[in-house]
Amino acid sequence: MKNLFLSLLLTAFSSLAMSCPLTLTSFTGQFASNQSVDLSWSTMVEINTAYFEVQRSSDGVHFEDIMQIASLGSDTSTVYEHVYNYADNAPLPGTSYYRLLIVDRDGTNSHSGVVEVSAQAITGIKIYPTVVQNNNLFVQSDKSLPNARLEIFDLSGRKIGETDWETLSGHQMAICSTNAHLSGGTYLARLSSNGQKVLNQLIILP
Repeated sequence: MKNLFLSLLLTAFSSLAMSCPLTLTSFTGQFASNQSVDLSWSTMVEINTAYFEVQRSSDGVHFEDIMQIASLGSDTSTVYEHVYNYADNAPLPGTSYYRLLIVDRDGTNSHSGVVEVSAQAITGIKIYPTVVQNNNLFVQSDKSLPNARLEIFDLSGRKIGETDWETLSGHQMAICSTNAHLSGGTYLARLSSNGQKVLNQLIILP
C-alpha cells in the first residue's frame, strides 16, 4: 500500500511538472559595438518547452519572426536554469523592438515582454535616398573607409546586390541590384568596412 501511494504521488508530481509553464527570469537586449543587437534571456522550470521564436518590430506593434531557437530543457534534465543568446546582425535602423514567442510541445504559446533597443547614431556617414530612383543608391562618408562594401538585402535576409570599394570616401554611387525584375518594397542597405558593420539603412525600391 505504501509503495502504491508513493507511485501515485510521483505520477501526480510528474504530471504537474509537465503542465507547469516556463518561467522567464530575464530578457534583455543591447546595441553592440559591431552594430548588432545582442539579445539574452534566461529561464527556469523549462520542462515542456519546444522552442523560442525571436520576433522583431519597427513600431512595437507589428512583429515578424527572425529566428527560431530550440529549447535546452528536457523531461530528464537536472538543470533548472538555462541561458540563451542571439545576435541580430542586421537590426533595423533607429529603434527595434524584440519579444519572444514561447511555444510548448503541445502547441500552446505565450509572449514575453517587449525589449526596446535603439541603434547608436553614426555621424558623417549616410546612405540615401530612402526612396531609390533608377536603381541608384548613394553613399556619403566624411571619413575614409578601407575595404568598404555596400550590400542590399531583402527583409528575409537574401542578398540582392553588392558594391565594393578599396577605399570609400566622399560621395559614391552604387547599383542596388542587377536583377531587372526585382519586386518593389522595403530593403536593407548595409555598409561595412574591413568586415565590420558601419551602418544599416532601410530603403524603398518602387
